[in-house]
Amino acid sequence: MISQQTIDIVKSTAPSLKKHGQQITSRMYEIMFHKYPEVKKQFDMSAQANGSQPAKLATAVYSYATQIDNLPALKVMVERIAHRHVKTHVLPEEYPIVGEHP
Repeated sequence: MISQQTIDIVKSTAPSLKKHGQQITSRMYEIMFHKYPEVKKQFDMSAQANGSQPAKLATAVYSYATQIDNLPALKVMVERIAHRHVKTHVLPEEYPIVGEHP
């Protein structure tokens, strides 16, 4: 269960995520690919180049921030992300790589 304080904190980030989300995710990918170039094979690099992947991630993070108190509203998005991760063979030990590049 998420505390109300945590919900309030996450929701408070939504305006910044809406305004700067794609800049944040673009920079995150840039740093991550520099430090871990081997993970590039799991990404559509044309979607990186044209900005669509950072935009999708920014939208997902913004959606989570605005819907943290209504998790069923995120079900379709989370399922789509999970299917993509399965399709691209993301391993459990690879998640911390993304997690260290917020």
